[in-house]
Amino acid sequence: MGWPCKLCSTVVPTKSDFLKHCRLHHGTLGHSHAFPCIHIGCPCSFKCWSSLRSHLSRYHPEVKFLNSPQNVYSWRRQEVVAKSPAGVAEFKERWPALFEPFQINEEFRRCTVVPLESTFMSQLDRYTPKLLELFSAKGGVTGQCIKNLLMELIQDPSASAVMKRDVTLRCLIEYVGESGQELISDYCGTAETTVHEDLEMKNMSIYICREPNAVGIIIEGLPVLTHLGNLAKACCLLLGLTYALNLEYPSKLSKTFEVLQRLFVGLDTLRPKPTPKFMTLKNKLLA
Repeated sequence: MGWPCKLCSTVVPTKSDFLKHCRLHHGTLGHSHAFPCIHIGCPCSFKCWSSLRSHLSRYHPEVKFLNSPQNVYSWRRQEVVAKSPAGVAEFKERWPALFEPFQINEEFRRCTVVPLESTFMSQLDRYTPKLLELFSAKGGVTGQCIKNLLMELIQDPSASAVMKRDVTLRCLIEYVGESGQELISDYCGTAETTVHEDLEMKNMSIYICREPNAVGIIIEGLPVLTHLGNLAKACCLLLGLTYALNLEYPSKLSKTFEVLQRLFVGLDTLRPKPTPKFMTLKNKLLA
C-alpha cells in the first residue's frame, strides 16, 4: 500500500516521498491560500486558520501549537530575522508560499500595515507625469541616456499605463545616478531557462525577456518569482521581498530603492535621514 496522488496517477511508498512529489510536480498546490503549513517540507496550505490547526494536530503533532494566525506570522518573522542573512534558497524551501505575489503582499501588509501593490502603483501613477517632465529636462550624459529610454514613449503617444510605468522606472534609476543594468537584465529571443542559467551569479536582478515574453526576479542566483508580466510589478514585488526576507538593498542601487520605499509606498520618510538626492527629487516633485 502506498500514497496515491490525487492529481495524477503516481503512487509513492512513503509520506516523505509524497510530499517531495507534490513539491516537484504540483508546485502551485495551495499557494494562493492564506495559511501555508509551517512544518518543513510540507507543501499543504489552507483557506482558513482552523483547517491549518487541524492539519498540524493530525499530521505534525511535534510542531509547537500556535493559537492564532498572528502567531504564525510572529513565529515565521522571528525565524527570518534570526537566520538573516541565511540563504534565500533555504527560505524558499522552508516557506514556499511566501514566494507567491499574494503572500508577498500579505506579508508586507503584516510588516508595515501598508497595502503594497495598490499603494506602489497608485503613487507611481501619481508622480509619473511630473517625473517625465524632470527626465525630459535632464541634461548631460545622464540626460542623453534618459532621452534614449524615453524614445519608446515619444514614438507611441498612445502608450499604455503599463508601458509608461516601465519607462518611468527605467529612467528613474538613471536620474538618481545609478545604472539600470545593475537591476534590469534585458533579453531577446532567449529561453527563460537559459536566462536563469545566465543570471546564476546575480545577487538581485529583474529579467525581462522578449520573444518569448517573460518577466521574473532573481535573488542570490535563484529565480524566486516568474510570470510577472511587467517591470513595475517586478519592482514592486522585489521591494516586498526585501521586507519579507529581511534583505539589504544592493549598495549600487540604494538610491533607487530609497525612492521606491519612501516615495512610492511612503515608509520611513524621515528616519533614517533621507539622502540629499532623494530630498532634491522630492522637492522638485512637490514644487
